[in-house]
Amino acid sequence: MRHYIFLILIGLVGWSTSCTRTSESYPYSMQMAVERMEHYPDSALMLLQNMKDSLEGLSKETRMYYQLLTLQAEDLQYVIHTDDSLIASLVQYYEAKEDECKRVLAYYLMGKVYINMDDAPHALKAFQQALDVPSIDLKMKERVYGDMAPLFSNQGLTDNAILTHQHLWDIYREQGNSRGMAMAQWAIARMFQQEARNDSAAYYYREACHAALAMKDSATYYAMLAEWTGLQYAMEKNLEMIQVLKEVEKREDILDKSNVHFILAQMYKDFGRMDSMSYYSQKVIESGNVEKAYYSYRELYELEKQKRNHVKALEYIEKAMNSRNLLQTISQREALAQISSLYNYQHISDENADLKLNKEKQKNVILILVVLLVSITFVCFAIITYQRKRSRQALERERKLKRLVEERYAKSQKAIGDNERSIAELTRQLAMAKEENDQLMYGSLIVKMKKLQLRNEEILLSQNEQQERIKLFHEGKLYKLILQASINDAILITEDEWEEVWKAIDYMYPSFNKHLSDVFPGIAIQTRQLCWLTKMGIKPIGIARILKRSRQAITNTRAKLNKVIVDSALPDTNLDDFIANLS
Repeated sequence: MRHYIFLILIGLVGWSTSCTRTSESYPYSMQMAVERMEHYPDSALMLLQNMKDSLEGLSKETRMYYQLLTLQAEDLQYVIHTDDSLIASLVQYYEAKEDECKRVLAYYLMGKVYINMDDAPHALKAFQQALDVPSIDLKMKERVYGDMAPLFSNQGLTDNAILTHQHLWDIYREQGNSRGMAMAQWAIARMFQQEARNDSAAYYYREACHAALAMKDSATYYAMLAEWTGLQYAMEKNLEMIQVLKEVEKREDILDKSNVHFILAQMYKDFGRMDSMSYYSQKVIESGNVEKAYYSYRELYELEKQKRNHVKALEYIEKAMNSRNLLQTISQREALAQISSLYNYQHISDENADLKLNKEKQKNVILILVVLLVSITFVCFAIITYQRKRSRQALERERKLKRLVEERYAKSQKAIGDNERSIAELTRQLAMAKEENDQLMYGSLIVKMKKLQLRNEEILLSQNEQQERIKLFHEGKLYKLILQASINDAILITEDEWEEVWKAIDYMYPSFNKHLSDVFPGIAIQTRQLCWLTKMGIKPIGIARILKRSRQAITNTRAKLNKVIVDSALPDTNLDDFIANLS
């Protein structure tokens, strides 16, 4: 997020006062506040607060402008607003006035208030209204785009965020702001990389690095170079890239090296140098970057699991879950996408005044928007109904999963109880052997007791580990993709993704695939996939959609599997129960 903050700060510094010119009719304190607003917002806010008691008797226009200036100063001082009533009244007031400069400022501040309130759709709408004012100047455009970019990015609307940064780049170019141009290109490169559009990402990383190098900004250059090198490594898997990052790591002018350490950890993992991977993963965790710490804990968990160090593995996976919980936020992507559909964001760069709509066309546009809003209302109702249905289905799956977990837990607890009773019997025998001074018997009994105690510990560790494994899978992208595919025929699970499913099943239930092969010799891959999906709690109709087969075909396959189970004289004659009990 640092590049977004930087872009916004750029907009604050040097913001033209053309739209905040004072009039001699305004009190002297207000005129001074306007002059100081740009560079000394704390002083401006103090001036405005000191004259608050003298507002009575002043004109309505002066009082409204005072409120607008106060909101502006508070925004520049990072005051959080959680009520839109004041800014709404100011917007309404200036919409009826001819002062477009103050209207732009009112729209912009309304957008900032809605950001404070976590209302992304209304924030976006307010920013769009500011951009639609014909007289908006470049500096105010810069500020608006600077706040729109992270808004789009945080909602996952990457294409919109990229377009917004491209508008910022155009503004910086017109201003001759080389640093701003470099930072905009850096942000674009990052977003293309997130979308796996690596060629485009590489182009913008290269341009951003060249710009930073031309400015002789070594700290920014090497920070960009680290990310560009990571991208090149992902594309080429060249070990020489490690040496580039090692040089970057030595730079004293780079304060935050978490990204460098994160990339190095991934590189060393790929080349099997696990000690180095562990070292740099710990460095990432120490940096305090919660998102990267989550993935680092996951890597350390895998490493300790391979070493069969279960205690340490569980410690890391618990820390990973804690980190992940910190990252969870309420998404408003659907709502934002709906608002986005009302606007053609490409038109915001069109500055040709001849293309502005006349009053009659504006009426038609308003009518169209009303129709669209009514349509959106029905769409929202449908979405809510659908989400409620999905929630019920998800709840049923969770209940089933919980039941299965409880059953396995009960079996494990029974084993622990049996072992404890055996330990109690061994304890009694040990006492007798000690009384009889039978050293051989005593030693033999001690060994048996230690084995039973160790077995109990292993059972407890296995319980915790499997529960964590299942939890992580159900919260991951792969499981969410499978759920989407179970209700949407258009979604296709690729061969690589099926390979990940195989690995996930082995990860959660290490003996599952082996038991399947034992009971169903020569089992076909698609039949195996059916069993995997059944294990995940997917209903037959969902399995049919995922496997691109008819429901009748799935029913026939399940019937054949049931027959094999019955013919094998297995105790579980129902396929679902049989698969549920496989671990």
